[in-house]
Amino acid sequence: MYLSNRVRVDASNQLDADEYCKQSYSAYHTDVHDESDQNRFICEVCNRKFAAPTKLKRHMRIHTGERPFYCTVCDKKFTQSSSLRTHMRIHTGETRFNCKLCDKKFTKPSDLTRHMLVHTGERPIFCEVCDKKFADSSQLRIHMRVHTRERRFICKECDKKFPSLSDLIRHCTLTRENDLLAVKFVIRSLWIRHT
Repeated sequence: MYLSNRVRVDASNQLDADEYCKQSYSAYHTDVHDESDQNRFICEVCNRKFAAPTKLKRHMRIHTGERPFYCTVCDKKFTQSSSLRTHMRIHTGETRFNCKLCDKKFTKPSDLTRHMLVHTGERPIFCEVCDKKFADSSQLRIHMRVHTRERRFICKECDKKFPSLSDLIRHCTLTRENDLLAVKFVIRSLWIRHT
């Protein structure tokens, strides 16, 4: 399968087929997927119930850590084939979700939904400690470091600690008279440590 002129994806081993039910949904076949079958397949680890064995199999990957679907471009692994397909849009540049207000484009609908908060000004996430509001949970996670006094980002020059990468970069640019190489070094060293 080709996703663009430059990226070829071998999806032959990437199918998430329903082994229990290979028939398509039809009026004659709906009895197999009846509401009464909702409790038919039970997870032995957490007792969650599923209507089909494939749903149970997919769920079990949470417990086992199995990620059978992998990107042939960057080797990132996924628990579901649909997550792999969404991820591949990063490599192909495919943007299916467009903002009608500013023409920005996104690879996932969740990214577009989060972006729309920029236009509405809505901040649905709030800090339970100080009631400060945020557009998304990642901003709240960073903010919580204020309350926990967690400082994960350390300047390699002076060992001063900062709660966020942006604070560290600001420190590096201010203390080194906008030394762009120092900032690039900080970002590169964080990236290498992360991978």
